[in-house]
Amino acid sequence: MSRWAVAYVFPFFMIPMWFTRLVLLFKRGSIADKVAFNAWIDKEWDRSTQTALGVYPEGHRSTTGKSLPLKRGMLHYAFDRKIPVQVVIGGNKESILSEKKMVVGFGRTVRVGYSEVIFPDKYSDFEAFMAVVQSTWDAEWREVMLADNSALEELEEPVPYRDVDPANFFKLLFICPLEAAAFVQLMKWCVFRSVGGIQRVCGTWDSTVLGLLGCWIVASFVYAATWDDSDERRGRERKRR
Repeated sequence: MSRWAVAYVFPFFMIPMWFTRLVLLFKRGSIADKVAFNAWIDKEWDRSTQTALGVYPEGHRSTTGKSLPLKRGMLHYAFDRKIPVQVVIGGNKESILSEKKMVVGFGRTVRVGYSEVIFPDKYSDFEAFMAVVQSTWDAEWREVMLADNSALEELEEPVPYRDVDPANFFKLLFICPLEAAAFVQLMKWCVFRSVGGIQRVCGTWDSTVLGLLGCWIVASFVYAATWDDSDERRGRERKRR
């Protein structure tokens, strides 16, 4: 499940997933009729070829170095439908792509942890189930975030998921060329507008400015490819102490 804002920010990635029912997009905020919302999830999930549903129970990402308390809505859904729950934590993702810090990195190490599966039918009420999920989340979060990269085993690449729905194949066959054409036109528009703006502002200095801009872009890629994220992590650990 993902909020609609992600589709607006990353349309070329999210639209095909939504079109082939690989993601459920919802409007974030207070949901007036939770019964109707849960019924909508049931219907959309039944129409999808996915066998599991991934949710982000913090509501949004925390970049403060501390985990946020879990939202209860989708955990209520899992408890009511007796759907097994597993906590999956990923650490150091912000060093790969952070739109807040405007940072992109290559060759980064992402730490991933998986908890034991939690079965809702083993608990008499939701509060007991919620307490176990929260404590499991907190323990997994601490283990992943404080792990030493050099001591971790490299995970084997999983077998890729293969969608067996032929309708989705034809949907992608239709939408991917349209997206590619739209992306090319968007890039052309951005380049022409950027160059035109530089020429209007800089006049005869436009070649120099474009040259400096090109050098800055190349330097940024070199920095992203060679930066050692272990130094920043050690700095964060010293601040916590």
